[in-house]
Amino acid sequence: GEQILDQPGRPEAGKKLLNEAEVLCSDMGNCPESVAMVVSAHGDGVKSCTGFLIGADLIATSGKCLPADAASAGCADRIRVLFPASDSHIASSFNCQGVTLGSSDLTLIRLSQPTGRKVLAISSDGVADGARVSVPLVQAASHTSKPFGEIRVRSCKAVQRSIVLPQYRSDSSPIIALGDCPVDEMGIGAPVISENGQVRAQIRSDLKNTDEFQDYYRAVLNHRDVSDIAFATNFACLSTPLEAAGRTLPRGCTADSVGPGGISREL
Repeated sequence: GEQILDQPGRPEAGKKLLNEAEVLCSDMGNCPESVAMVVSAHGDGVKSCTGFLIGADLIATSGKCLPADAASAGCADRIRVLFPASDSHIASSFNCQGVTLGSSDLTLIRLSQPTGRKVLAISSDGVADGARVSVPLVQAASHTSKPFGEIRVRSCKAVQRSIVLPQYRSDSSPIIALGDCPVDEMGIGAPVISENGQVRAQIRSDLKNTDEFQDYYRAVLNHRDVSDIAFATNFACLSTPLEAAGRTLPRGCTADSVGPGGISREL
């Protein structure tokens, strides 16, 4: 996800904005300790998105948020990870020590030190039709001259065989659709968490921006409002660098057509 702030003509403006970034929690008593705002310098500006802890010093986020050469050219002075203050934790921020590119959009950031916060477990069990999930994410908190985010938790519902994404037809389809789930650019990279606390998917950004979706949006969806629908990459079909090699992906990971049962009209 991204919040882009530019200050043209100032070569160090991006790194300066990086150090001015702030993140708050919308509810101090219900603030997900494992979720952070990831801020990266891009020339004269910055991008902000959502990340979550999957190791003591390891953050999962979206590669769309980071500089294209972050893995090869170093990241210590170009990426910062910020956790907000809550009733149980003080605010904290960490520098980037290294970046590992995963499959699809998944990217891992190694932090300068362990955070001392709870680590989220990733599950490859998939996302069932009608499942209620929580999506803790960063959203823009104000329109100031510096990066300023607010973490809040969305309660969303998975809907298979919808007219918006008919390809989501099984628990292990590679991309899932979530209703009642408005997500802005800063929410990209956020975890999709099941009722038992496992991360089942990761919010993605690129689907609505593809030519294929735009054609479908005009021809089939008739320009309907899709702002409350989010798409996410299913961890059933996404191997992480932490997994043992050789996991066999479910059959549904290769399905790209609508199966028997027709179309749900819920989305």
